[in-house]
Amino acid sequence: MKKTEYTTFSFDEHAKKCDVDDFLKQMLRTVKGEPIEQEQISLIIEVISDSLSIGQSDALLDLACGNGSLASLLFNECSSYKGIDISAYLIEIARSNFQISDSIAFEASPADVYVKNEPQPERFTKVNCFGSLQYLTNEEVSTVLCNLFTRFSNVEKVFLGNMPDKNSYTSFYKDREPTEAELNDNNTAIGKWRMKSELGRLASEAGWQVEFTTMPASFYAKHYRFNAVLTR
Repeated sequence: MKKTEYTTFSFDEHAKKCDVDDFLKQMLRTVKGEPIEQEQISLIIEVISDSLSIGQSDALLDLACGNGSLASLLFNECSSYKGIDISAYLIEIARSNFQISDSIAFEASPADVYVKNEPQPERFTKVNCFGSLQYLTNEEVSTVLCNLFTRFSNVEKVFLGNMPDKNSYTSFYKDREPTEAELNDNNTAIGKWRMKSELGRLASEAGWQVEFTTMPASFYAKHYRFNAVLTR
């Protein structure tokens, strides 16, 4: 197949073009432009909750939370929640729709900046980053994982979910051959494709132990995605 040029992508700009209450389309949780079914959302929540072993006493940090619609389904499972996203627009949507109690907070900040500056990092016990790590460069991922390990000393588990597997990119690009530059670009709609070994190296260099998992067989994007659970 012929290699073709590609375009970059901005979630912030994309979200602003969507209806203000179309939470799934704002976050590209769609298949061929249509929102994914509710059973797929329920499956995602189940995987996040089980992977992190979320309990009623946990303080959950959610990196790159987007508009907060997915995270809102986890609020009842933990004692407190804080969502971080680089898009001020999406954070405003999250605050307007999902900041329903004093135990829930949202903040607009790049993830790598936030983890270096959170004033009370020791209060968090679990960290989620679902479908978002691929939008960070390796340097940014390293900064996030290193600071989570050293500054967020009470974090027991980190879940990195739904990341595109570079070994399986042909399952996604069926009608064209992407360039190496496109596969490595974190500013595309799908983000940077990584091998498990690449992410494993970044995690282990930060001090974490890594276990790779996959989504259940019924998950719509299982064939080209993988997850990672980090523990101390």
